[in-house]
Amino acid sequence: MDLNKLAFVDVETTGGSALYSRILEIAIIRVENGKITRKFSTVVDPDTHIPEPIKNLTGITDAEVARAPSFYDISREVQEILRGCVFVAHNVRFDYSFIKAEFGRLNMKFQAKQLCTVKLSRKLFPEHPRHNLDAVMQRHNLECEHRHRALDDALVIYNFFQLAEKQFGKEFLHDLVRTIGQTPTLPIYLEDEQVKKIPNCIGVYVFYDDRDIPIYIGKSVNVKTRIKSHFSSDIHDSKEMKISQAVRAIRVYQTQTELGALLLETQMVKEFLPIYNIRLRRGREMYFLTKKLNPDGYLETSLDYSKLTHPSEFPNILAVFKSKRQATTLLDKLSKENFLCRKLMNLEKSRNTCFRYQLKLCLGACGQLEPPKTYNQRLEKTFKRHKISDWPFPREKIVDIEPNKKLIINHWAVVGHIINNQRIDIDESEFAFDLDNYRILKRALLNKSLATS
Repeated sequence: MDLNKLAFVDVETTGGSALYSRILEIAIIRVENGKITRKFSTVVDPDTHIPEPIKNLTGITDAEVARAPSFYDISREVQEILRGCVFVAHNVRFDYSFIKAEFGRLNMKFQAKQLCTVKLSRKLFPEHPRHNLDAVMQRHNLECEHRHRALDDALVIYNFFQLAEKQFGKEFLHDLVRTIGQTPTLPIYLEDEQVKKIPNCIGVYVFYDDRDIPIYIGKSVNVKTRIKSHFSSDIHDSKEMKISQAVRAIRVYQTQTELGALLLETQMVKEFLPIYNIRLRRGREMYFLTKKLNPDGYLETSLDYSKLTHPSEFPNILAVFKSKRQATTLLDKLSKENFLCRKLMNLEKSRNTCFRYQLKLCLGACGQLEPPKTYNQRLEKTFKRHKISDWPFPREKIVDIEPNKKLIINHWAVVGHIINNQRIDIDESEFAFDLDNYRILKRALLNKSLATS
């Protein structure tokens, strides 16, 4: 890393995601051999509305950017100023990701070595808990005329670097910077030692924010590699970037098998509801499509929202859904494709035959114009692949989760735990069918990877 050419950069943006937000203002201070050789600063037309919180923070208005150049207009100049420099910023991944994304929209490649002054501050002044720009300014009596304006913030970063160079010596500081540059790129609030201690194991990992609240829970057959991949892809993924900005601590729960990790992950996500686990966050409440014979011998279906269901009810369940929208979309599609009666499926109310009978999309079961046996067989066949499969074992199965913890599985549900060789059964009245666990266990059975006894 050549520290004789540095570019101190700051950008103000319309939001926190480089994929969806845009640059509002950019400032670059190019320093060669310790001397400022060029300053560049301009407001940028983001080609989008500026959110009110951003206007209040920066003071930049829609009217001001309407008269400003686009990033395309300044792209060649920005590229020239940054060429050959180490890209220096406070929380560098943020600023770097935005500039890289803007170049990417123009099909222009941009790549530079990076130096984060947040990490530099943490290395130089580890006795202090906070290292955001306001804390750095207050601690070192650095002035900033217009906070949250690009050029003024960039000048603060430059002045901090000069102060550090003066206080610790140029040789020491440059050696430290090179050391920082050789370590894997990590979120600014994570220590290198914390990541080094993460084991190469199968398990579940939890990212915590500054309030010690879980914000993301994941699983992997190699936890350490998977965690690192989060941080290497954050500039290309808005969710990964948000996680990277918020994470303060990581905890790992080692499991015996991949199956154990999958089950533990779903259990923990439903318990803690992390904000970035959208897919698994839903609770145990589900929509069950059940069947029953009406007085005329036809199978009618109903969609019921429920938390608990007992295995004895499984034969009457045609399908399970996580949301009503998912259910109604599929039911509408299947009824149309298989000539099922919307009236008998409780998707339509009418006194006589259903509307689709008039369109010849129903064979008339609603008016007893189709034999019950024929209709019922077609209904059962339609939902055969959506039904809960029969439990394929004569008894319960034991699944290893952690070294001293096992789950007892029966009829696709957790019915108990074994902790330190002591069995703890769940009350039968609390039996809960979990769709995520069902899919995990069924897939494991098909792959013959169920680590059980």
